[in-house]
Amino acid sequence: MRKLLAAMVVVLITASGPASAQPAEQTEIIDVIRGQLDAFLADDAVLAFSFASPGIQERFGTAERFMAMVRRSYEPVYRPTGVEFLELVPTRLGPVQRVFLIAPNGRTVIAEYLMQRQGDGLWRISAVRLIASNQDIA
Repeated sequence: MRKLLAAMVVVLITASGPASAQPAEQTEIIDVIRGQLDAFLADDAVLAFSFASPGIQERFGTAERFMAMVRRSYEPVYRPTGVEFLELVPTRLGPVQRVFLIAPNGRTVIAEYLMQRQGDGLWRISAVRLIASNQDIA
């Protein structure tokens, strides 16, 4: 059912970056996002913070401040009851991984994760934007 709902959700992102990301890159990116989602579910602020880009880490300063912001403003990311990874979209700012999330209250959102490759070759999350999908899960 979630796959059907996810297929019905249409959100456009203006793509002006590379033609397409490599499948290996998408696997690495999904692993990073999944790692952070798992850390949120375990209330492991330090681990969750480690998946954020240096810019995000600098902005929040501590894992505890970062986790407090996520709890307050990103409940579908903090406590999803359903997760489905959608397409990876190249943009001029970097690849954006789209993720269909079901919040604890049954509302659904598309989370757009802007990813940034670090000097050591690892991917980190540099921004997340939530877009209402207008689908409710009963």
